[in-house]
Amino acid sequence: MTAMQMPYILKLASLACFLALLLWAPATFAALEPITVQDPPVVPGIQTYDFEFSGGNGVQATATITVDNGVTQSGSINVTGVPTEANPSILINAAGLLIPDSDSPNAETLINHDGDNIIFDNLVYGGSDPILDADGLGFASGQYQDSAHYETLINLWGNSPGSYTLFVAEAQLDSQGNVIGDPQYVYNLTNGSLTFSAAVPEPATFGALAGFGALGSCFLLRRSPRK
Repeated sequence: MTAMQMPYILKLASLACFLALLLWAPATFAALEPITVQDPPVVPGIQTYDFEFSGGNGVQATATITVDNGVTQSGSINVTGVPTEANPSILINAAGLLIPDSDSPNAETLINHDGDNIIFDNLVYGGSDPILDADGLGFASGQYQDSAHYETLINLWGNSPGSYTLFVAEAQLDSQGNVIGDPQYVYNLTNGSLTFSAAVPEPATFGALAGFGALGSCFLLRRSPRK
């Protein structure tokens, strides 16, 4: 190889590297697209959240929910310090399991035997405040044989940054299906604050993070020291 041929060979080599980069980059970033972290409000993938609600009148609630791409799939809630409407009023506890929204993202309605109802969509906006919208999460327990009514309804929704409302309604029935005692056994609306904490990411998330680490290693390997 002569000295006169060297510049041409270097130019051809540079052109080949440039063309290879053009071919490599789109395929690489297309492969990365499914694991790209989205901007708020919806957190992609499966997330598990624990939360605590603190009401101004002493009503407290704790819950755990599992969210898949912004839609809550399962969970449970326990509420303490709920006042009854009966005279004299006493404080009771209430609990319920999350009721999946069969028409998501549209809201769904549940009723109890006393005619109280809740409207919920089970949507969670992981990067927003409030993290729940005006329909929020729907929980219930004590489903009866008609499969359309529940003894206990619990609804938690967001109002504005840092402000949430918890609603609890109960209608206890006797063995004949009649409402026991005061018609409004429990009907309580409580405004308060909510503290959310995310659990450890699912294994799939770790896989995505590992993929980013491997990609970084490839970039490092592509860089060679100058001589």
